Parts: sequence; structure tokens; C-alpha cells
Amino acid sequence: MGSSSQEVVYHHLVHIESHWTTQIQNQQQRNGSIMTVIGVILGFSGFSGAAEFDGQWGEPAATFFGIGLAALAVALLFGLASVWPAVGIKEHDWMKPDETLKLGTRDSAYTYGHLASSLAGAIGDTHHRRTLIRRRAFMLVEIALTIGGLVALGISIWELLAPPA
Repeated sequence: MGSSSQEVVYHHLVHIESHWTTQIQNQQQRNGSIMTVIGVILGFSGFSGAAEFDGQWGEPAATFFGIGLAALAVALLFGLASVWPAVGIKEHDWMKPDETLKLGTRDSAYTYGHLASSLAGAIGDTHHRRTLIRRRAFMLVEIALTIGGLVALGISIWELLAPPA
């Protein structure tokens, strides 16, 4: 006994929905890792800079240190913006156990067709692709600011360690 075309479509739609959900989750995990690294660097840099700063830093070192900390702080803000919930949530029939049980009294072709239609609507309503693109844009800015902040911190350390001219 073979599968009906509605059953095949339904299972393919479940696979599509699972793919998009996995992409969103993976992107969120990567961004969480990036934000953790930024937070650790920001925390250690801020603490060590405050502990070591006694007014004896030269102008370039203090300026680059401040720029570095500011860039890392703004990078964290972009990281937070990228994980802001943006996937639409709408309850469709395929998510309601009561509706699914009611459909179970119908023939399987009708049931799979109805569930596939509901699932297709749910996939369209969640806007996974748009969310992935928006998050990626925020993450690119976040990474660029992190690199800029690290370069500025590196320059400030270089200025601190450079022998006086």
C-alpha cells in the first residue's frame, strides 16, 4: 500500500518546517556564543582597565581603550537585536491536538490534505527566511564592531607597552 500524494506533501512540509526551525536555532546558538565571547572580553578589559588606570595612561592609549570598550558594548547591543524574537507565532490546525483528532475521523487523504494546507500556512506565517536575513545583518555588524573593538584595544595595549620616545 503506497502513500497518498497528500501524505507525501505533508511529510515534505514537516521536513521543510523542521529545516527552517533548525536554521533559526543554529543561528541563535552561534550568536549566543559570539555574545558570550564579547561579554567576557568586555568584562575583563573593563575591569583590568579600571584597575590599572590611575591617570598615567597616555592620551592615545586611553582614547583607543575607550573606543575599544564602546565598540564592544555596541556590538553586544547588535547581538541582542539579532536574537530579538521575530518568528511569527500563530496557531494552526496542525498544532491543535483537538483538531487533529477530529480529522482522524475523516479519510486519510482528506486528513493529510488539510494538515498539509495548515502546515503550509504556518510555514508562510513564521517568516523564517526574513528572520534569518535580519539576524545575519545584525550579526555582521556585531562581528565588525567586535573586530574594530579588539583592534582598538590592541592599539591601546601597544601604546601602553611602547617605550617612551
